[in-house]
Amino acid sequence: MIIIKYASILLAAALALPAQAQVIPNSRSWYLHWRNDKEVRQYVLEVGRGPTVVVIHGGFGAEHSYLLEPLVPLTSNYRMVFYDQRGSLRSPAGNKEISLSKLVDDLEALRQQLGEEKLVLLTHSMGAATAMGYLMRYPERVRGLVLTAPMVPAEGERSALEAPLDPDLLTPEEQAQADARFAAFWAGEQQRVAQVKARLAPAPSSTAGSDRYLTDQWHIEFGGVNLYHVERWSQVMGGKNLFKQEVADAIMADREAWQRWLKGFRPALASFRGPVDVVMGDTDFTDPGAGLWRKVLQRVGNAKLTVLPEAGHAYWIDQPGLSHGALEAALQHAFEPAGGKR
Repeated sequence: MIIIKYASILLAAALALPAQAQVIPNSRSWYLHWRNDKEVRQYVLEVGRGPTVVVIHGGFGAEHSYLLEPLVPLTSNYRMVFYDQRGSLRSPAGNKEISLSKLVDDLEALRQQLGEEKLVLLTHSMGAATAMGYLMRYPERVRGLVLTAPMVPAEGERSALEAPLDPDLLTPEEQAQADARFAAFWAGEQQRVAQVKARLAPAPSSTAGSDRYLTDQWHIEFGGVNLYHVERWSQVMGGKNLFKQEVADAIMADREAWQRWLKGFRPALASFRGPVDVVMGDTDFTDPGAGLWRKVLQRVGNAKLTVLPEAGHAYWIDQPGLSHGALEAALQHAFEPAGGKR
């Protein structure tokens, strides 16, 4: 299943600002208490004032703080509610307490605590999976969706370096075009990484500094997957101890549930009548050129696709100005009343 294979790259590339960077003006943090399981405490951070936007981080197994950089600048007009999903960094849980269904349960409990009748959900990467699970169960409780750099809702047993095989989504000609886009992305990614590594100082001849050098090598490859401008690799923080692989493993272990989710994803999106925005870079490794998402959104009534040039999975690092404008426009669309602007 292609999404599971994508997940290994996406999970290894879980982006994050330093976990301690939590002191933000006009913010408050608290814990969601899951009443039937006293051992699970979900960390929540509210920032800003205005209409409520619930932010769902990527992973599975990453944490929310990497999204502070692109989203805190929007909190003069919106109340952004960030949280670490069950099992992630600030919301520890045992592996037996982690599943996609329980992530949806947690999101509904959060909605109730916030006192919101309907939610606008803003996601990054695999956060789209939680949002779509929620939409499938509670379509009447979703006002709008802003899916940024979202994972691809497609099936197919192929390498993560290839486009998914999905005859229900792609014609044979479109499949060949998608395969070519994926091949070109990975070839270009290798070239960009090699160019940046060639400019790195040589490895130290002694033990001193060797770990720093090894970390830089890893960080460049990490940046290569997530960025078009790989030379900005030092801005892509996180991974390693900030990412919990066991969370992804626990969710993906239930293959039957994951297959049900895959089959329900596109129909749920197609039947949703609220606004849907997809914002992503043109060199996002999950869908280079956004060709797959273009096909998906053709079946969605109130949908917009924004593709940022020369931008990857961490699109806000590649294109800070353009991404800010795209997110502002997407949120305005999400809060439009039916039939017109607010």
